[in-house]
Amino acid sequence: MCTQQLHESNERWKASQRSLAQRETEMLAQQGLLERLTAQHAALQQRLEQVQTQAQQERQQLQERHQENERRWMTEVDRARQQNKQLNQQFTQQLQEQERHSAQAQAQLAQRLATEQAQVQQQQAELTQLQQQLVLAQGQASQATLLLTQWQSQQATGIPLPSLGAEERKRSVLRPAAGRRAVGLGKQRLVRGGRR
Repeated sequence: MCTQQLHESNERWKASQRSLAQRETEMLAQQGLLERLTAQHAALQQRLEQVQTQAQQERQQLQERHQENERRWMTEVDRARQQNKQLNQQFTQQLQEQERHSAQAQAQLAQRLATEQAQVQQQQAELTQLQQQLVLAQGQASQATLLLTQWQSQQATGIPLPSLGAEERKRSVLRPAAGRRAVGLGKQRLVRGGRR
């Protein structure tokens, strides 16, 4: 019985030794894994620090570029404002100059129009006078034609004409010629008026 107990105790001891060895093996494996994880963690930490340093440098460079761009943009904006101001001044001056020219041209046109209207009124008055003279000349021509017809008729029949005074014969002959001169003068005036 003691032998059996001793044998059982020995078996339990061996089992404990095997379990302990297995645990030592597992512990060594875990220790190796921990060392690998620690090394990886250190590498990752170093990489993180490098990335952070690089990111900080890039951020600083971006900020410097942004500030430089902002200064350049402000300079461009100021230059554009100055150019816009100059262009506005030039445009205002040109507009004022055009307004002055336009006012002068309108004044000249109004003066020319008034002169032409006065000339047209004068020509219309002259035309009215010429028309009156033409009517008078036509009446005198009709009277002369009637007298000529009577004279020719009396010449043909041999009946003598009633004696006319020298002054009346002169007026009856000169009146048609005066009417023709008045008509010719009126035409010349109308032609000169149209050429103006």
